[in-house]
Amino acid sequence: MTMPLGPTVVVLAVVLFVLARPTRPAWVLLLIGGALYAVSRTTGSGWLVVLLAGLLATLVAGVLFPVLALRGVTVELRAPTDGTAGEPLRVELTVRGRARDLRVRAPLIGLAEVVADAPAAGVVAAVPPSRGVVEVVPVHVVAAGPLGLAMARRSLRVVLARPLEIGPRPIPVDLRLPPLAGEADDDEEGCRGDGNAPELVRGARSYVVGDPLRLVHWPATARAGSLMVRELESPGHAPLSIVVDLRGPDDQAEAAAGRSVGLALAALRAGVPVTLATAEADGPVLAPVADRVSVGRRLARAVPGPPPQPPPGRGVTVVRVAAS
Repeated sequence: MTMPLGPTVVVLAVVLFVLARPTRPAWVLLLIGGALYAVSRTTGSGWLVVLLAGLLATLVAGVLFPVLALRGVTVELRAPTDGTAGEPLRVELTVRGRARDLRVRAPLIGLAEVVADAPAAGVVAAVPPSRGVVEVVPVHVVAAGPLGLAMARRSLRVVLARPLEIGPRPIPVDLRLPPLAGEADDDEEGCRGDGNAPELVRGARSYVVGDPLRLVHWPATARAGSLMVRELESPGHAPLSIVVDLRGPDDQAEAAAGRSVGLALAALRAGVPVTLATAEADGPVLAPVADRVSVGRRLARAVPGPPPQPPPGRGVTVVRVAAS
């Protein structure tokens, strides 16, 4: 009478290990079932067989319910187009289907475990761990079912409506740029370079006692018939070109990208024009940036590879940031 239970126990064990991860209560019930099976074989008691059959049915149901529930579960994600590594990101999460006590995770964008009963929708916080351009997000869904005897898992690939560009976490950099300086020639234009940058002339004015003789504007003096001097623009800073080379270990490349962001933002806050030279999947890119968003997007798309070299020019400071 108890012999047919042998194959059933074997099938149950295979189901528990292949289809799901048994929880502690499932192991307890399985041990109890094994004990009842052993007793029933030695005593031939009918009520033990009935009890064992009910126990096995409970275990099978506890395993199959979460597996079947996950078959109809789908996930949608709506994320902004820009983000920063290490900073919270608001993501709209929608879970469709019919299942209770689901655990949803998306490690690629830093979405920690979210507990939901499908169907459900809401806004959750994600903290991206690293920079990059994300178009497809792997999502892991876990269900324990109504009895909590086994954990069924399912992996989904969620395609974002628009790519999410995650910029690197800015690393503060002490910015020290050479000022635009140089003594002007006595030429008709009223300015000359010092080899690095020109001295800009705003106009000419009458000489005032104390003005340096080097500022005397002789062509204007000849035209006006009185001593005239050059009126200069206040000193500024040379434009900055940042060459970003990410060829190196991943952690060093991430740090180099962060330093590049910190340097670019410090320069922009100081009113310095900034140009980024990076390597991207489509090739090298040399283009100016204007704000934090544009800097983050450029460094999110940057890949290891030889960056372009800024063309030589007067009054341009070039800084190379490398991963090695």
